[in-house]
Amino acid sequence: MWTSFLETSWPECKLAKPASQALLEKCENELSFTLPLPLLQLLRETDGVIGPNGEILIFPIEEIIECNVDMWFNNEYEGVYLPFVSMLFFGSDEQDNLFAYPILGDQPDKSKVFRWRRDTDSRMYYANGLEQYFYMQWKCIEQNNPKLWDQALTCKEFDDYSSFMQARNQADFSPDESDDFSPGTMSG
Repeated sequence: MWTSFLETSWPECKLAKPASQALLEKCENELSFTLPLPLLQLLRETDGVIGPNGEILIFPIEEIIECNVDMWFNNEYEGVYLPFVSMLFFGSDEQDNLFAYPILGDQPDKSKVFRWRRDTDSRMYYANGLEQYFYMQWKCIEQNNPKLWDQALTCKEFDDYSSFMQARNQADFSPDESDDFSPGTMSG
């Protein structure tokens, strides 16, 4: 479903081989919670997504683990940035900003994506889910304007938003029974 969506909507992206079940389990065990379903489904199809200019839109699993452990526990960030333990980082842009799901309680919220700006330490709501995140990243690259969404714009203001998202309607994004697992229920 995700590879179909990306190949249709944004064929310039480079997709990796699917992540192994062992890597998915390692990630969830090391981060101590279940990955949001859309990210989990995507990683089952491709262990990372690289944009046309080398942007790491979705980190490979090993980098998801490394980035989050560093952001959560790096003492050098103390006093410089607010704590990061309420964010699950999964991608970046060409300005070295990071994108994350907010962690609410003990689980990430799969319906929202936030952007953390390194230069200001701001954590701003960015997109409604992973599909819209891809559109917004695509639009920044297409417009050659990494700060496009810093303006008061919405996706619906662009004529191509519907056609980009149309691939979403054609892909099967419904969860299946194999998507309901957590570190405590995984076999390994």
